[in-house]
Amino acid sequence: ANHFHCLKCPFICTDSSKVTAHRKHHANIEQIRANGFEKFTANTACEQKACGYSEKQTHYHCSNGDCGAVALSATQMHSHNMKHASS
Repeated sequence: ANHFHCLKCPFICTDSSKVTAHRKHHANIEQIRANGFEKFTANTACEQKACGYSEKQTHYHCSNGDCGAVALSATQMHSHNMKHASS
């Protein structure tokens, strides 16, 4: 059967309609990284000391130096980036 392999991760599928959704997933992750954050899902340990969201809720950690700030939404990420821009 025909199937599709993602060139960026181990994702494989047989449904071509899932390819578009998966491509959007990578575009979303790349945008988050471009904004200076790293995404962690509810089933991913973020390895940040004392993070109350690790393995509980999707959240984003600032990757700007040793900042380590946490955001729960795009709005919070934008607001946090404004703080870095003004300092």
